[in-house]
Amino acid sequence: GLPWARDWLPLLMGPERDVSGPDPEKNKYWTSVYPWEAVVPMTVLVETVYGLDFSQALVPALFWFSDDDQVVRPDKTHKVAEAWGAPATVELVTMGPEDDPMSHVIAGRLMSPDQTEPTVNGILAWLKTQGIE
Repeated sequence: GLPWARDWLPLLMGPERDVSGPDPEKNKYWTSVYPWEAVVPMTVLVETVYGLDFSQALVPALFWFSDDDQVVRPDKTHKVAEAWGAPATVELVTMGPEDDPMSHVIAGRLMSPDQTEPTVNGILAWLKTQGIE
């Protein structure tokens, strides 16, 4: 983990992380400013999840992500999907020029508008293969 991160991150980086940008609509509807101490529980959660035994999963899963994701590690997402105990489907997304430059937010009008329709259609099609309509 990050020992003492709740204490030293704010001292080193300031009290908040600000990832706001030039688009006022994104700044309005996206959480772009948050305290650094919020990073600590997220880091612990990610480490905890990666340590789980996914071979015991009983529910089918759809993993819809980009191998170019710069926020999380796609290699670990692949490992989770491979270890999944129930049927797992992996759908890799190729992001376009109007989509999230970090290739992390896969759909949505604000971050990846060109991916929204294919993502919704793909998820609905996957649900049909699972007998859910």
